[in-house]
Amino acid sequence: MNKITKLLISFALLLFSASIFYYVVFYLPQKEKERTITQNLKEEQNQIEKCRQIGESLHQKELKENIYTVGTPEYKYSKKLKTCIYYNVVYTSKTAYVRSIIDSMTNQTIATYFFDTQGKDIWEFKMSDMDKLLFDKFEQKYKELFSNT
Repeated sequence: MNKITKLLISFALLLFSASIFYYVVFYLPQKEKERTITQNLKEEQNQIEKCRQIGESLHQKELKENIYTVGTPEYKYSKKLKTCIYYNVVYTSKTAYVRSIIDSMTNQTIATYFFDTQGKDIWEFKMSDMDKLLFDKFEQKYKELFSNT
């Protein structure tokens, strides 16, 4: 064999080896990573849909029981808690309401805040320091669980 043929064969083997190396070291792991991400996104979307259905079911149950809710309840999948959570505000009387965050899979209360204006209109009632502390603590929990971050 002449030198050029040996050089071409050596170059072809080197190119083939480099291709195999790239395929095994870079391409396959990247494909596996993409597959895992896609699978995780599908699972998360399934959880979100499941939580939406459970949340809507809970809200319909409240409406059937004539529970007066304020605004639209919120529900979502909590990655942190790995469960469905449900937030709602319910008036218990003309001057009192309860804000609740519930694990809608187990129906366990995660956080609750009860507020009573003691007969006064809610807009003219002044919160005590303890009420403010409890309110702030509930707000912090709400933001922690319902923020999109």
